[in-house]
Amino acid sequence: PNTQAALKMLPPSFAGDPDRFVHLHIFTDGSALDSSKNEDAEPAWAVVIIVEARQEDGKSIFSLLNFFGDLVVTADNMPKSVGADVANSLTAERSAVVWAILWRLQFAARPDIPTTLYYDATSAGMVASGSAGTKDPNMLFTIMRGAAMLIEQVTPFSFVHVKAHKGHPWNEMADAVAKAIASKQRVFFPDAAVSMP
Repeated sequence: PNTQAALKMLPPSFAGDPDRFVHLHIFTDGSALDSSKNEDAEPAWAVVIIVEARQEDGKSIFSLLNFFGDLVVTADNMPKSVGADVANSLTAERSAVVWAILWRLQFAARPDIPTTLYYDATSAGMVASGSAGTKDPNMLFTIMRGAAMLIEQVTPFSFVHVKAHKGHPWNEMADAVAKAIASKQRVFFPDAAVSMP
């Protein structure tokens, strides 16, 4: 409900005018649905990108720029592999962080735009930011932490924790998209000036 209300308040997207962008807000989430309730479910991740732009009157407005996601890929030889060795809720959360950072790296139109990545799983966001360690320094961890270190060198970038399932509209949207993908529902991904890497 909070996501639906927030979407109704958004102005039309101004994705074609990056000169007006003042901040990118990227929300990530992963989902591993209970397979006893949905036997076709597989862990999935999602990213929601909100752009904050400056209007001519100097006020900020927010618009949905894009959202995307996919199932967790565990085969190293697959094109969308980011190093997950198993498909579970942790690798879904960490895959979302990796893909969010990769999206920001390829958004080269404005490398100067400050970007905040919001996460609800501290085992993904805090580990990516370097503010916490991990007990399992596997390939996914290495790629995630390396991508975070790289993005911090090329653009103003920060990590912020948001509490899961507390009504934050964009975190709830990322959760809904991840769950839809995990349950193999068809998800419409909007056309946008910048698409999924």
